[in-house]
Amino acid sequence: MGKAAFNNLRNNLAKKSVTDNYESGGIFYGDNLIEIKGKKDEHSIPITLYDKINGLMHNHVKAGYSILSYSDIIAISQIYTQGLMMSPQGFFFGVTTHQKTNYLLTIENVSLFSTYADKIVKGISPGLPYEFLYEGLVNNNNSVQQNLNGFLNYL
Repeated sequence: MGKAAFNNLRNNLAKKSVTDNYESGGIFYGDNLIEIKGKKDEHSIPITLYDKINGLMHNHVKAGYSILSYSDIIAISQIYTQGLMMSPQGFFFGVTTHQKTNYLLTIENVSLFSTYADKIVKGISPGLPYEFLYEGLVNNNNSVQQNLNGFLNYL
């Protein structure tokens, strides 16, 4: 994957996060970028992966989170536990938001992430402690800085 393709997608998503009423994104398969798009007025992009990927980026539109949502955390965890990361050490998950924030997550310690991802995937049902904890720290009523601090505290 080229740096130019990555930057072009990020810049395009940043513009769309302000103008569109649906989430957009891209899945990186090696050097190939597959664009993805959610449904109007929904804050999600349903995807099905059939092969290992290098990374994924998407945007959060107006009324969306200023940082990763708990659904994003679940998605990263599922991609890992289903063996769909080309290389966990090189994998990235990015989000750009209408609040003009950009975040890019990578995995530094695969062993620790593996333990974490397993716990998340086993507790996907709504209302479980991890989701309650996350929503208490990160939510749409918070400022951008409060959500960043909440996200870091959650991690």
